[in-house]
Amino acid sequence: MGDSKAMSYSPFAAHTGLELEDWGNGEATVSLPWHHEMTNLNGTAHGGAMFTLADVAMGLAALSRCPEGYTSFTRDANIRYVRRAERGPLMCTAKVTEQTDRGVTLSAEVLADGEVVCEVSGSCAYKKSTAVVRSEMLPE
Repeated sequence: MGDSKAMSYSPFAAHTGLELEDWGNGEATVSLPWHHEMTNLNGTAHGGAMFTLADVAMGLAALSRCPEGYTSFTRDANIRYVRRAERGPLMCTAKVTEQTDRGVTLSAEVLADGEVVCEVSGSCAYKKSTAVVRSEMLPE
């Protein structure tokens, strides 16, 4: 699986167990190993776990396109649940679909067993930042 240490830039992402699979050039793939704490009362993946996975992947895809001295933050997101995820791991690939000088528009799919379980679209805005998120904090 992926690199869980790469998520250390974000305490929340690290806490959820997300792992970075691939990152760069307007794309990011993040996985979530299956564990009991991510399930709902039906024993399937909680919708919030799927959304968290997509939000982090989209944020990383946006971050990979940020101008120097800027960071990105989620401006909006829409999620469409396609089917239940009954086992994992869950895998999400997010891609920048449009970029302006103010931010990016993105799309993402979350997969379980190779099947789409939810689709997410949204946008991230750029903001000047002194945050210490640098490319060397993430795998090459």
